[in-house]
Amino acid sequence: MRGMFSTLATVWRISTPYFRSEDRWPGLILLAAVIAIELSIVAITVLYNSWNNAFYNALQEHNWSAFVYQLGYFCILAAAFILLAVYQLYLNQWLQIRWRRWMTRVYLEDWLASSVHYRMQLQGDAADNPDQRISEDIRQFIELTLTIGLVLQAGFLTLYLALRERAVLAAIFRAWRPSLFAGFMGATASEFWFLAFALTSVANVRTLALVEVLFAQAISLFVFKQTTNSRDALGIALIVIGVLLLIWVQ
Repeated sequence: MRGMFSTLATVWRISTPYFRSEDRWPGLILLAAVIAIELSIVAITVLYNSWNNAFYNALQEHNWSAFVYQLGYFCILAAAFILLAVYQLYLNQWLQIRWRRWMTRVYLEDWLASSVHYRMQLQGDAADNPDQRISEDIRQFIELTLTIGLVLQAGFLTLYLALRERAVLAAIFRAWRPSLFAGFMGATASEFWFLAFALTSVANVRTLALVEVLFAQAISLFVFKQTTNSRDALGIALIVIGVLLLIWVQ
């Protein structure tokens, strides 16, 4: 614990001069925007979880009006998420560039001041390519600092749940076993998704992934004892035909 606080103190001591420099206002605005976007993405994720429940309830109840409404709602959520994710990456990189440029200039000026580099040569204690080392260390420091900031932000959200929404936090901890299993399976599925994307085009992967409908239908039939009507059977047949055509074309 003492080492963690010492690390955080070091990070704070090195990073704060930039936010007190002549470039502080653009940096503070970009930092606030990145944090706000991260919180907004968390809110959209919560809304998406609620949308899943409403959307599949509409499907189960064959409620056409609710189904259309949920599709439109999903389009809004997806558009907002994509927009925020793109701008989060853009603003994050913009902040890193400005921060790195300022810190590199300051540290290089300190290294070049008072002929330090010449005296290091005379003392036989010269380092190889110090300018490149300074640039690379600053890049790693800034990336690590922003990562630590996101971790702290997650910690503050957890603290908020502990103080304001204790029932929600207690429910999360009570369901740690199924949540752990679901998280592990989700991470494994994501790993195979990206592996497939690396092997072939996205269109092929997404089309072939439609076979999950067959597994969902099998679970509905054998586990939940729900029968398949003619429209469901027709839709499944069309999906299977489309997947077979894709494989045959390839």
